Amino acid sequence: SDTEPNIFDLYCGGAIVHYKSGLYFDELISQGKVSFWDIDTDRFRNRKGEFGSRGQRQLIQVQYTK
Repeated sequence: SDTEPNIFDLYCGGAIVHYKSGLYFDELISQGKVSFWDIDTDRFRNRKGEFGSRGQRQLIQVQYTK
């Protein structure tokens, strides 16, 4: 992608999965969204609705990339 930063710059972003909708990046790409800023940080939450260790790391990355 020519967009900088893009979704693939997110730490372990390819591992974000929803049990119904599948891989989050597939969802974004199918909508034509590839910018880092298209990422919904609520997707970093685990099944319990909390930010696990990976989600916390991803949230920090987004906060410090701005």
